[in-house]
Amino acid sequence: MDYPQTVTAVAAVLSALTWAGDWWGFSPACLLPNQDSAGQAKLALAAGILVPCAVLLASLALWAVRCGACVSGPSTALSF
Repeated sequence: MDYPQTVTAVAAVLSALTWAGDWWGFSPACLLPNQDSAGQAKLALAAGILVPCAVLLASLALWAVRCGACVSGPSTALSF
């Protein structure tokens, strides 16, 4: 199913404004280049599941450090 032309145009404009495609695009298959297509597909699936989990855990860890500093008192609070 093709997207409407307006969606494609908006996506192109947002991509040009944010440069997200240039900075964040990567292929997990490059990590293990000697894989066959099934191995590359498994690696892409694993990366699609693990990368958001890693980002969530890192965000929660930073939040916990920040909140821990705020609870211990204003003199040690991190200013974010």
